[in-house]
Amino acid sequence: MERNKQKWLFYTCIVGALPILIRWFLMILMKEKSFDTAFVPIDFIFFGLTLSISNFNEIEAVQKRNKKQDFNHFFTIMIIIFLAVDLGCLYFQDLTASTLLDINALKITSIVLSLTSLGFSYMLINN
Repeated sequence: MERNKQKWLFYTCIVGALPILIRWFLMILMKEKSFDTAFVPIDFIFFGLTLSISNFNEIEAVQKRNKKQDFNHFFTIMIIIFLAVDLGCLYFQDLTASTLLDINALKITSIVLSLTSLGFSYMLINN
């Protein structure tokens, strides 16, 4: 494995996924296991945000400016905006104890957005 990919895997992916991994480890130790405790959307959002910040650093590491780099900036910003909106909705849901928002939809969107960020980050590392 190339050094760049190793650093990305260990420093970005694993560190970003620590809240998810710790929660899954603690769930294994719990007597009463629940799907709700294993998949907390805020953990996935922070994973996606960590990857997106890494994406910015990777994009800026490329010296020459081109249209592909502009698109990569735009796509990274859009992922961050969607993750931030999702995070705001989750905080609203927690603070108000409202049933206005569907928590399952928020879980799905946070997981999809973080996986999108992971895939985009992987694409950047391979280029």
